[in-house]
Amino acid sequence: MKKNAIAILLAAATLTAAPNVFGQEDLVRTLGALFFAADWKAADAPAVYDTKNLFELINGEAELYFPYGFKRAIAVTYASDSDAGGKISVEVYELGASLDAFGIYSNYRDERSRIEPFGTEGFMGTTQAMFFQDRFFVKMRLGGKSAGGKEALRSCAEAVSRVLPPNREMPDEVNLLNFLGVTPKTTRYVAQSVLGYDFFTMGLTAGAVVATKPVTLFVVLGMSPKDAGDTLNRYTAHIEQNKGRYRWEELPEGRTLLAVDPLYKGVVAATVGNYVIGIAKLATPKEGLPMLAQFRAAVAARP
Repeated sequence: MKKNAIAILLAAATLTAAPNVFGQEDLVRTLGALFFAADWKAADAPAVYDTKNLFELINGEAELYFPYGFKRAIAVTYASDSDAGGKISVEVYELGASLDAFGIYSNYRDERSRIEPFGTEGFMGTTQAMFFQDRFFVKMRLGGKSAGGKEALRSCAEAVSRVLPPNREMPDEVNLLNFLGVTPKTTRYVAQSVLGYDFFTMGLTAGAVVATKPVTLFVVLGMSPKDAGDTLNRYTAHIEQNKGRYRWEELPEGRTLLAVDPLYKGVVAATVGNYVIGIAKLATPKEGLPMLAQFRAAVAARP
């Protein structure tokens, strides 16, 4: 009993003092020596993966990571000495930027995810935890049988967060879809081909409800107002080529595209500064105009 109490105190001291480490060798070494709960330690030395061998770690999913500026992944498994078979596998992915890390993270999060206070944002279930922080995405899974496994999983997530860069700010772009009516926990960053269209190069999507039906909000990130206008013109050309219909309306809030897209049904869209914004999967384009006006105002109000 006394021995366990001492181990817990030592673990707490180690967590408090854990440094943020950014270099590959430092992070590998730190994860290999991470001490987050009594009787848990790394079972083997951490393994490092790059673009050439990432498929060995996540065969079938590796290509998902490459558009998000993937640099490397570090994988390590921790095992419990006291609980036979208790294991926690941890994968730490370094991406191009914080928005890229959010993009990967948002592919796994959904409306049912229970948000937890580790990382910039994270969630945890019975056997898994995921979070992103700065340019890193972390995926963790609990395996085997362990009486205190879930508590150890949480402690492990908190400890890994402590050794990553301390920036916990949500990427600014995510807030473009932060307004009343957007379904919580549905915002995603897509690094290429928003809605599957290559002319919508990169941007964000989110869910909402219009006239009791689920719809998809989207914003395409551009470099200038001219880029935004050119992007929307490419979209209208695509609609024409695929036997869709569209028209422009001059509304009080600005010029607005109303379209019937063969793939996404009713669509309304517009440009706001550097951005193309829109709503897809509407029963009719006009149903989306009130929400588009709200969307427009929210984006225009941002600095």
